[in-house]
Amino acid sequence: MYSAGDGTEFARELLARPEIFDPDLSFLVAGIVTTDNFEADGIRLRAARAECQLPIPLLRQHDWNHPIGSVLRTKVHLDSLWFEARIANAAWAAEAWAEIKAAKLTGVSLEPIANSDDFSRWGIREISICDEARNPDAIVYRVWERFRPSFYRFDREKQEDITVHREIGPAISFREAPRVTYYR
Repeated sequence: MYSAGDGTEFARELLARPEIFDPDLSFLVAGIVTTDNFEADGIRLRAARAECQLPIPLLRQHDWNHPIGSVLRTKVHLDSLWFEARIANAAWAAEAWAEIKAAKLTGVSLEPIANSDDFSRWGIREISICDEARNPDAIVYRVWERFRPSFYRFDREKQEDITVHREIGPAISFREAPRVTYYR
């Protein structure tokens, strides 16, 4: 299915390592992967017919030699397929994360896999964060950090972990200052 030189095995093995995702600090992005009203190369991918096997590699510009994270969730909403992904806590993903936060990488693109002859059922080989997507509706909508610093780790009264979310804001508008929300 995959050619030996395209980097797929490298990317999948790298993203499977638990040490690249810090348990106390998460860099997260969410957005639209595809919409029903977009057609490319004569193929219209219906969001409701996607068959996603998670985790899906998250790449930069469809480059298998530059994986930046893993897609954790996909969800069909109306006529769109949405995703949520975690960016790796590694030096090789830091540049992409900085560009996503600065709204320089806002496009989202995918490489579909046909699960039927006519793409009536389809899967996703990879999702990429790009400079510009072919589908103008496929963009990063939300960028945030989630962390559990050691001094916030445990609420003794309620006997539960405390997680701190720092909303960086939607990638398409960074006019407001980041908000900090405490979730229990």
